[in-house]
Amino acid sequence: MIAVTLLLLSFAAIVLADAIVEPRDEFFARHKDSIYDLNRFFIINGSGGSTTLHESPGKETEIGIVQNQTEAWVTDFCLYDGAYWGYDILSGGWLRLEETLVIYDEISFREEYGSSLYIYDGDYKEVKEATTAIVWSFPGSGVTVGNLVELDVYEPRIYQAYKDADGREWGYYDTYYGNRGGAWLCLSDPINAEIPAFNEDKAPTRWSADSSGYSRIEGIETEDDQDSLMLIIFIALAVVVIIAMTIVLIKLFWKPNNKVK
Repeated sequence: MIAVTLLLLSFAAIVLADAIVEPRDEFFARHKDSIYDLNRFFIINGSGGSTTLHESPGKETEIGIVQNQTEAWVTDFCLYDGAYWGYDILSGGWLRLEETLVIYDEISFREEYGSSLYIYDGDYKEVKEATTAIVWSFPGSGVTVGNLVELDVYEPRIYQAYKDADGREWGYYDTYYGNRGGAWLCLSDPINAEIPAFNEDKAPTRWSADSSGYSRIEGIETEDDQDSLMLIIFIALAVVVIIAMTIVLIKLFWKPNNKVK
Protein backbone atom coordinates (compact mmCIF):
# COMPACT_ATOMS: atom_id res chain seq x y z
CA MET A 1 0.00 0.00 0.00
CA ILE A 2 2.80 2.44 0.92
CA ALA A 3 4.67 1.66 -2.29
CA VAL A 4 1.54 2.28 -4.36
CA THR A 5 0.95 5.57 -2.56
CA LEU A 6 4.54 6.66 -3.12
CA LEU A 7 4.13 5.92 -6.81
CA LEU A 8 0.91 7.93 -6.97
CA LEU A 9 2.44 10.81 -5.06
CA SER A 10 5.53 10.95 -7.23
CA PHE A 11 3.42 10.73 -10.37
CA ALA A 12 1.19 13.53 -9.11
CA ALA A 13 4.12 15.77 -8.25
CA ILE A 14 6.00 15.17 -11.49
CA VAL A 15 3.48 14.52 -14.24
CA LEU A 16 0.67 16.77 -12.97
CA ALA A 17 2.94 19.51 -11.66
CA ASP A 18 1.86 22.00 -14.29
CA ALA A 19 -1.82 21.49 -13.52
CA ILE A 20 -2.04 21.53 -9.74
CA VAL A 21 -5.71 21.68 -8.84
CA GLU A 22 -6.79 24.31 -6.37
CA PRO A 23 -10.00 24.25 -4.33
CA ARG A 24 -12.54 26.37 -6.16
CA ASP A 25 -14.92 27.58 -3.48
CA GLU A 26 -15.96 30.80 -1.79
CA PHE A 27 -13.50 30.35 1.07
CA PHE A 28 -10.57 29.92 -1.31
CA ALA A 29 -11.62 32.94 -3.35
CA ARG A 30 -11.76 35.15 -0.22
CA HIS A 31 -8.49 33.96 1.31
CA LYS A 32 -6.36 32.92 -1.66
CA ASP A 33 -3.34 34.94 -0.49
CA SER A 34 -3.34 33.05 2.82
CA ILE A 35 -3.72 29.55 1.35
CA TYR A 36 -0.51 27.68 0.54
CA ASP A 37 0.45 24.81 -1.76
CA LEU A 38 1.17 21.47 -0.07
CA ASN A 39 0.57 18.63 -2.58
CA ARG A 40 1.26 15.69 -0.24
CA PHE A 41 -0.47 12.46 0.68
CA PHE A 42 -1.78 11.85 4.19
CA ILE A 43 -3.42 9.05 6.17
CA ILE A 44 -6.53 9.91 8.18
CA ASN A 45 -5.79 9.44 11.89
CA GLY A 46 -8.68 10.94 13.85
CA SER A 47 -8.89 10.44 17.60
CA GLY A 48 -12.36 8.90 17.31
CA GLY A 49 -11.57 6.57 14.45
CA SER A 50 -12.46 9.09 11.75
CA THR A 51 -12.34 12.75 10.87
CA THR A 52 -14.94 15.19 9.62
CA LEU A 53 -14.87 16.93 6.25
CA HIS A 54 -15.98 20.54 6.22
CA GLU A 55 -17.17 22.80 3.45
CA SER A 56 -14.55 25.30 4.61
CA PRO A 57 -12.23 25.61 7.63
CA GLY A 58 -14.08 26.21 10.88
CA LYS A 59 -17.49 26.16 9.23
CA GLU A 60 -20.08 24.09 11.08
CA THR A 61 -21.41 22.63 7.83
CA GLU A 62 -20.13 19.05 7.63
CA ILE A 63 -20.06 17.37 4.24
CA GLY A 64 -18.85 13.92 5.20
CA ILE A 65 -16.95 11.55 7.47
CA VAL A 66 -13.65 9.91 6.48
CA GLN A 67 -12.54 6.78 8.32
CA ASN A 68 -9.04 6.30 9.69
CA GLN A 69 -6.43 4.76 7.36
CA THR A 70 -8.08 6.42 4.36
CA GLU A 71 -5.64 8.27 2.10
CA ALA A 72 -6.06 11.98 1.52
CA TRP A 73 -4.31 14.05 -1.14
CA VAL A 74 -3.95 17.48 0.41
CA THR A 75 -3.19 20.03 -2.30
CA ASP A 76 -3.53 23.22 -0.22
CA PHE A 77 -3.56 24.24 3.41
CA CYS A 78 -4.06 27.27 5.62
CA LEU A 79 -3.75 28.39 9.22
CA TYR A 80 -7.27 29.20 10.40
CA ASP A 81 -8.05 30.30 13.94
CA GLY A 82 -4.82 28.74 15.25
CA ALA A 83 -5.30 25.34 13.56
CA TYR A 84 -3.93 23.97 10.27
CA TRP A 85 -6.54 22.87 7.74
CA GLY A 86 -5.94 21.03 4.46
CA TYR A 87 -8.03 20.63 1.32
CA ASP A 88 -8.39 16.97 0.33
CA ILE A 89 -8.94 16.88 -3.41
CA LEU A 90 -9.96 13.20 -3.25
CA SER A 91 -12.96 13.89 -1.04
CA GLY A 92 -13.55 17.53 -2.00
CA GLY A 93 -13.51 18.98 1.52
CA TRP A 94 -11.39 20.62 4.22
CA LEU A 95 -10.05 18.66 7.20
CA ARG A 96 -7.89 19.37 10.23
CA LEU A 97 -4.30 18.29 9.58
CA GLU A 98 -3.83 17.42 13.26
CA GLU A 99 -6.10 14.43 12.56
CA THR A 100 -3.83 13.07 9.83
CA LEU A 101 -0.37 11.58 9.35
CA VAL A 102 1.81 12.53 6.40
CA ILE A 103 3.01 9.64 4.23
CA TYR A 104 6.80 9.51 3.94
CA ASP A 105 7.85 11.08 0.63
CA GLU A 106 10.76 12.93 -0.93
CA ILE A 107 10.07 15.98 1.24
CA SER A 108 10.19 13.74 4.32
CA PHE A 109 13.47 12.30 3.02
CA ARG A 110 15.05 15.74 2.70
CA GLU A 111 13.78 16.68 6.16
CA GLU A 112 15.28 13.52 7.70
CA TYR A 113 18.58 13.56 5.82
CA GLY A 114 19.01 17.30 5.47
CA SER A 115 22.38 17.28 7.22
CA SER A 116 23.69 14.68 4.73
CA LEU A 117 22.66 16.60 1.63
CA TYR A 118 25.20 18.75 -0.15
CA ILE A 119 25.31 21.20 -3.03
CA TYR A 120 25.97 19.42 -6.30
CA ASP A 121 28.46 21.11 -8.61
CA GLY A 122 29.20 18.28 -11.05
CA ASP A 123 28.18 18.07 -14.69
CA TYR A 124 26.20 14.75 -14.40
CA LYS A 125 27.43 13.87 -17.90
CA GLU A 126 26.23 10.26 -17.74
CA VAL A 127 22.68 11.38 -16.91
CA LYS A 128 22.60 13.83 -19.81
CA GLU A 129 23.79 11.15 -22.18
CA ALA A 130 21.41 8.54 -20.78
CA THR A 131 18.06 10.04 -21.72
CA THR A 132 16.39 6.96 -20.23
CA ALA A 133 17.77 7.69 -16.76
CA ILE A 134 15.43 6.30 -14.11
CA VAL A 135 13.53 8.76 -11.90
CA TRP A 136 13.04 7.74 -8.26
CA SER A 137 10.69 9.13 -5.63
CA PHE A 138 13.65 9.39 -3.23
CA PRO A 139 16.91 7.48 -2.62
CA GLY A 140 16.31 3.95 -1.39
CA SER A 141 12.53 4.05 -1.80
CA GLY A 142 12.53 1.25 -4.34
CA VAL A 143 9.83 3.19 -6.21
CA THR A 144 10.45 4.44 -9.75
CA VAL A 145 8.11 6.77 -11.61
CA GLY A 146 9.47 6.35 -15.12
CA ASN A 147 12.48 7.73 -16.95
CA LEU A 148 13.40 11.20 -18.17
CA VAL A 149 12.06 10.65 -21.68
CA GLU A 150 8.72 9.34 -20.45
CA LEU A 151 8.40 12.37 -18.17
CA ASP A 152 9.50 14.84 -20.88
CA VAL A 153 12.52 15.92 -18.84
CA TYR A 154 15.63 16.43 -20.92
CA GLU A 155 17.87 18.73 -18.91
CA PRO A 156 17.09 18.34 -15.20
CA ARG A 157 18.72 21.01 -13.04
CA ILE A 158 20.40 19.03 -10.28
CA TYR A 159 21.46 21.18 -7.37
CA GLN A 160 21.44 18.82 -4.36
CA ALA A 161 23.04 15.43 -3.89
CA TYR A 162 23.17 12.58 -1.42
CA LYS A 163 25.53 9.63 -1.07
CA ASP A 164 24.12 6.38 0.33
CA ALA A 165 25.87 3.80 2.50
CA ASP A 166 27.01 1.86 -0.59
CA GLY A 167 28.64 4.93 -2.12
CA ARG A 168 26.01 5.63 -4.76
CA GLU A 169 25.52 9.32 -5.48
CA TRP A 170 21.97 10.58 -5.96
CA GLY A 171 20.95 13.92 -7.48
CA TYR A 172 17.82 15.92 -6.66
CA TYR A 173 16.05 18.15 -9.17
CA ASP A 174 12.94 20.31 -9.05
CA THR A 175 10.03 18.99 -11.05
CA TYR A 176 8.36 22.37 -11.38
CA TYR A 177 8.79 25.95 -10.34
CA GLY A 178 6.77 28.04 -7.89
CA ASN A 179 5.58 25.00 -5.91
CA ARG A 180 7.08 22.30 -3.73
CA GLY A 181 8.15 18.99 -5.21
CA GLY A 182 11.03 17.16 -6.83
CA ALA A 183 12.52 13.80 -7.78
CA TRP A 184 15.80 11.93 -7.63
CA LEU A 185 18.21 10.33 -10.09
CA CYS A 186 20.95 7.86 -9.22
CA LEU A 187 23.94 9.65 -10.73
CA SER A 188 26.22 6.66 -10.18
CA ASP A 189 23.91 4.20 -11.95
CA PRO A 190 21.35 6.26 -13.89
CA ILE A 191 19.65 3.57 -16.02
CA ASN A 192 19.50 0.78 -13.45
CA ALA A 193 15.87 0.33 -12.38
CA GLU A 194 16.77 -2.58 -10.08
CA ILE A 195 18.62 -0.70 -7.36
CA PRO A 196 17.52 -2.47 -4.17
CA ALA A 197 15.40 -0.56 -1.69
CA PHE A 198 17.15 0.44 1.50
CA ASN A 199 14.92 3.21 2.80
CA GLU A 200 11.42 1.79 2.37
CA ASP A 201 8.56 1.09 4.80
CA LYS A 202 8.85 4.40 6.59
CA ALA A 203 5.94 4.93 8.95
CA PRO A 204 3.65 7.95 8.45
CA THR A 205 4.37 10.79 10.87
CA ARG A 206 2.78 13.95 12.20
CA TRP A 207 3.04 16.82 9.76
CA SER A 208 4.77 19.91 11.11
CA ALA A 209 4.57 23.33 9.53
CA ASP A 210 7.86 24.30 11.21
CA SER A 211 9.86 21.37 9.84
CA SER A 212 8.29 21.83 6.41
CA GLY A 213 9.40 25.45 6.13
CA TYR A 214 6.01 26.99 6.89
CA SER A 215 6.70 28.36 10.35
CA ARG A 216 5.85 31.92 9.33
CA ILE A 217 2.63 32.10 7.40
CA GLU A 218 -0.25 34.49 7.49
CA GLY A 219 -3.14 33.11 9.52
CA ILE A 220 -6.78 33.65 8.59
CA GLU A 221 -9.06 35.26 11.12
CA THR A 222 -12.35 33.64 12.00
CA GLU A 223 -15.47 35.16 10.51
CA ASP A 224 -16.50 36.34 14.00
CA ASP A 225 -13.20 38.21 14.35
CA GLN A 226 -13.63 39.72 10.90
CA ASP A 227 -17.19 40.80 11.73
CA SER A 228 -16.01 42.39 14.99
CA LEU A 229 -13.24 44.22 13.18
CA MET A 230 -15.69 45.53 10.57
CA LEU A 231 -18.04 46.70 13.34
CA ILE A 232 -15.21 48.57 15.07
CA ILE A 233 -14.19 50.20 11.80
CA PHE A 234 -17.81 51.18 11.06
CA ILE A 235 -18.25 52.74 14.52
CA ALA A 236 -14.94 54.61 14.24
CA LEU A 237 -15.88 55.99 10.83
CA ALA A 238 -19.31 57.02 12.12
CA VAL A 239 -17.74 58.93 15.02
CA VAL A 240 -15.33 60.68 12.67
CA VAL A 241 -18.19 61.67 10.34
CA ILE A 242 -20.30 62.99 13.25
CA ILE A 243 -17.41 65.08 14.59
CA ALA A 244 -16.66 66.48 11.14
CA MET A 245 -20.31 67.40 10.54
CA THR A 246 -20.52 69.06 13.96
CA ILE A 247 -17.50 71.23 13.21
CA VAL A 248 -18.97 72.26 9.83
CA LEU A 249 -22.34 73.16 11.38
CA ILE A 250 -20.71 75.23 14.11
CA LYS A 251 -18.75 77.22 11.56
CA LEU A 252 -21.86 77.83 9.44
CA PHE A 253 -24.39 78.82 12.10
CA TRP A 254 -22.55 80.01 15.17
CA LYS A 255 -21.98 83.78 15.22
CA PRO A 256 -20.23 85.42 18.17
CA ASN A 257 -22.14 88.28 19.84
CA ASN A 258 -20.78 91.73 19.07
CA LYS A 259 -19.39 93.48 22.07
CA VAL A 260 -21.22 96.69 23.13
CA LYS A 261 -18.94 99.67 22.96
